[in-house]
Amino acid sequence: MPWWMGCRRRKRSEKHQAPRTKLQRNSKHQFMSNQETWKVFRLNDCDWWLARSLVEAVEDAMKVYGADEADMVEDARELSDEELDKTTFRLEAWECECGAPLNKVGADFRWNGSAWEHHHGYPIGHVAMRKEISFREELTRRIKAGARTEPFASTEC
Repeated sequence: MPWWMGCRRRKRSEKHQAPRTKLQRNSKHQFMSNQETWKVFRLNDCDWWLARSLVEAVEDAMKVYGADEADMVEDARELSDEELDKTTFRLEAWECECGAPLNKVGADFRWNGSAWEHHHGYPIGHVAMRKEISFREELTRRIKAGARTEPFASTEC
């Protein structure tokens, strides 16, 4: 009998399945991503807070504002997906979509009359830089930077 005939053959179902990673073998539950755990909460008309839950946002805001300002957070709620995309966050300086900060004397930057542009080379060319981004983009940035419960934005700085 040849050596290969004595080998244990895999079942057909095992043979055609993709190999599982160590994490898939050891866990039965799918973990939430970090972005799903952090949310933006509107505390009032002027203030937004970054936290994991509404209770956490209100408690942290009360520490900052003081207990006598309880009426400032009575209409607190989580922002909807539409509000995250529609509400804008004003940046402190002009920024390109590639993340490059503005360098007014740099050869790759030019003023087009209404906004700064950053040169990305051929075939893309010049890309308009921006001074505002959506709340969702800012949320993603803060999560990548290591999010913590903190004020997210305010109209009164």
